[in-house]
Amino acid sequence: MTIKENCIQFIPQNTRTMTISYRQDNDIMWVQSRMQDDHHDMKLYWQIDVPKHTVIGLEGEMDQKPFEDCSQSLQMVQNMVGLVIGAGVKKNFRTRFSKETGCTHISELALATFDFIIARLYGPNSQDFTQAEKEKRVCEMAHFLCQNNSCTIFNQKNKPHFDSAGRYKGQEYDY
Repeated sequence: MTIKENCIQFIPQNTRTMTISYRQDNDIMWVQSRMQDDHHDMKLYWQIDVPKHTVIGLEGEMDQKPFEDCSQSLQMVQNMVGLVIGAGVKKNFRTRFSKETGCTHISELALATFDFIIARLYGPNSQDFTQAEKEKRVCEMAHFLCQNNSCTIFNQKNKPHFDSAGRYKGQEYDY
């Protein structure tokens, strides 16, 4: 039996779900991220300055938590205001949201949210962009990934090349 077959037969008893949604009004992106499992129901509400790629507001709430004191860690999310979403954002987050005063689960939710926000800020997303804007965003996403060394294709050793039509190494490349 293969690993895949074992996973299909596996019926989970506990699940963890993270949902992230957003809307953008001009230069402000509003993001809601939520984690739910057997012990948690927590939400983070983000406000992002799109041109500056900066967190300008962050609040949180916990509707369900394993311990009463867990909600104290929500006060620490205010330390994220001013954080620039670019190369090194996750390291900067960990510096501001320390282990001693932070929360593992808020950290997990925030780190997943950064990936989502980065894809919206740099990548071509679901909005109706002109072809020129899509090409620009593809190049911005590739540049971000190269700076971050976070992808096997896009890293400092293998700098990608996009032509003027937004093709990666001569072929259409879609995120």
